[in-house]
Amino acid sequence: MNSVQPTIELFPRVAIMDVRDAMALSLRRLVEGIRFKGAQGTDRFAAVHDDWPSFNEKYTPPAACVLPGDFKYLDWATSPTLMEETWWPNGLPGWGLYKVAEVQTEFQLVIRTNLVGERQVIMHAVEDAFQSTQMLMDHRRGAMYGLFQPMPEYYSLQARFALLGGSVLDSEDKAMREQREAAFTVSATAAKVQVGSVYPLANQILVRVNGETV
Repeated sequence: MNSVQPTIELFPRVAIMDVRDAMALSLRRLVEGIRFKGAQGTDRFAAVHDDWPSFNEKYTPPAACVLPGDFKYLDWATSPTLMEETWWPNGLPGWGLYKVAEVQTEFQLVIRTNLVGERQVIMHAVEDAFQSTQMLMDHRRGAMYGLFQPMPEYYSLQARFALLGGSVLDSEDKAMREQREAAFTVSATAAKVQVGSVYPLANQILVRVNGETV
């Protein structure tokens, strides 16, 4: 029998950043993992930035940039709700994560290359990357648009990402600088949680034998 007292300091889930930064980092890792058959043998982004390098700074195409947008906290319930899968130790007095709200935000994913043809290839790869290959086979969640990505920096929870829209960004100035860009709007949703104590319900089992309770 485990003699270790389950204190909050021993709770195995930790957060080293807030949920918004964790979502941005999770999205960045997703973009870094996108593969495509680009020009000159490229098969991935040379770099994924959280802000574009300045005019005087060099960057290597093809590149991408994940830019945060406004965010809002959506009401989840009138009271915090325990996320059962986070209960530790499971079934015993201990700790768990309580969902207090749902955070919803939109990121701008901008891709940049110097070739029109490569831009089209990358756009296709981005569209495919944001759709789970298990979409029609996930019987637990059911068919859905978008996909879930891990957030190890925020209590090891998951965020849901989905493409909302996009556009090709062309201008005379960009063409002169050999910048071929496209932008996607990415919806991101994740739980805002708080660590709290959990106590098992005191259940009493009654058995009736020949009409009498024993």
